[in-house]
Amino acid sequence: MTNPEITAHLAEIQAMEATAFRVGQVGRQLFQKHPGLASAYLSASAYGDSGTLQLDDPSVGCIEIDKWAALLGIELSLKLTLRTNPEYPQWVGNVVLSGQIVVDGVTVELRGVRLLTQEQWDAAQAEGEVPA
Repeated sequence: MTNPEITAHLAEIQAMEATAFRVGQVGRQLFQKHPGLASAYLSASAYGDSGTLQLDDPSVGCIEIDKWAALLGIELSLKLTLRTNPEYPQWVGNVVLSGQIVVDGVTVELRGVRLLTQEQWDAAQAEGEVPA
């Protein structure tokens, strides 16, 4: 006699395993096809039939993410944020870059952060990229 709750949990685990396998396959495809992605910090998640592969740009100035976006056909969005940190007074704001596509049912996300000096923040305000 089987417990219906255990049977349901086992089915969930099986779905998660299949998703994790699919995420791994997409990751392999991308890295084999685009060796320029090799500098990315990689993380992945699988929840039921939803899988995500996240590539974070660890480079100073976040210089790789633009190349990756071009390789993968992803349009990046920008979010500028004023921030203060007494330990790093030279950085007054940041730009979070992000974008995503779906490859074989797996969401592929790009993320990166660029830190801004006061001059860069002022220039962004002058160009209307952030509220004054």
